[in-house]
Amino acid sequence: MAKKIVCGYVLTLTGANGATALMGQADSAIAFDDQGKILAVGPKTQIQKQFPAADCQDYGDKVILPGFIDLHSHPPQLDIIGSFGDQLLPWLEQHTYPKEIEFAQPAVAKKTAARYLRWNLQAGITCGVWFSTSNLAATLTLCEQAATAGVRAIIGKTSMDQHGPKELLVEVSQEKDQWSKLLEAKQAGTWPKVELAVTPRFAPACSKELLTFLGDLLKREPALYGQTHVSENKGEIALAAKVHPGHTSYTATYDDYGLLTGKTILAHGIHLTEAETDLLQRRNAAIAHCPTSNLFLGSGLYPLAKHSAQGLEKVGLATDIGAGTTLCFWETMRAAYGIAHLQDQVLAPEELLALATVGAATALGKENFLGQLREGFVADWQVINWRDGGVLENQIDQAQSSEDVLKALLALGSYRLTDAVYVAGERVWQAE
Repeated sequence: MAKKIVCGYVLTLTGANGATALMGQADSAIAFDDQGKILAVGPKTQIQKQFPAADCQDYGDKVILPGFIDLHSHPPQLDIIGSFGDQLLPWLEQHTYPKEIEFAQPAVAKKTAARYLRWNLQAGITCGVWFSTSNLAATLTLCEQAATAGVRAIIGKTSMDQHGPKELLVEVSQEKDQWSKLLEAKQAGTWPKVELAVTPRFAPACSKELLTFLGDLLKREPALYGQTHVSENKGEIALAAKVHPGHTSYTATYDDYGLLTGKTILAHGIHLTEAETDLLQRRNAAIAHCPTSNLFLGSGLYPLAKHSAQGLEKVGLATDIGAGTTLCFWETMRAAYGIAHLQDQVLAPEELLALATVGAATALGKENFLGQLREGFVADWQVINWRDGGVLENQIDQAQSSEDVLKALLALGSYRLTDAVYVAGERVWQAE
């Protein structure tokens, strides 16, 4: 079995989520095999002695970090980033729906997906949870492009049969047929790193019949993830209650149809009641915290500290393109830091990195092999060239500890610093 080594300043969290410790060391190395599994992490001299025949890629003093995990994004919405002036519901009508209708065109879907994936990798994102549109062909294109790019992805064909433009609505009978085709395509084995997710857009866009089918599908196919939106905007919450009366809450609507499981990721969750957070905790569901999106649409401040105190621990960060304003996870972490500050919570550097790596892996149930650089984990990482000739370089040159290095990156980091990205030990992106 062939073995390889990469060398650099390895910076990672280690340990279980909630009890992680930051580990950073210059002149370190990671040994991995041709199956993309990490064999050992340690001082460069030690690793090279342990694997003397291994090919070595030495990145010098560049920082090697785990790849970021984006818990919620909409690749078809890439081109509407920065669409100003509206809150959620009118923003969907004026910007999102027209762009998603356009995504049904094969050439548009292929071009947009390829561009999104290129920028996604440049941002150091090695695993993403994505909404496609309700169009089957476009969803298959997105899956194929993800496989070609070599990333890990959880992708859902958006389900909606009401309260939207007719071009995006899919009747339940047709939805069943399209899901059969999606599952057949997945079983063909051509997307080994792509998984599928049951994806109601949000409760108001789905009839009782559609929610029933999707809940049954999730129960019948345990390999599937679930994803949707919840409590992003107060107008949305009111609409959900109007469209689906008789449920105790917006979150309970999903639960009543069997859509809340340990593999469900709900985007936003800004305005959840205590009863809703308790329900999510009992169902072991996860929240995707989307800071730049929530600020841009004026949706509200996600109460991370409050939810943590209530026992809701499965939370990770998300870009939420295209309401989100950036694919850059350094900017996303800075926004999360600021939102916490506005609620009298100070997030430590390790907590921010956890939200983007090990915490997000835990939200996906992948904490035993994803989100850290350690023996037995997958060889997914990014290489950061921090020598920018500016303030960041000055700060890292003065760093006295791995925490100082991380603080500098969190304050000043940019996707433009990404030098290379590896998934399963294969280099899938390289700066020019």
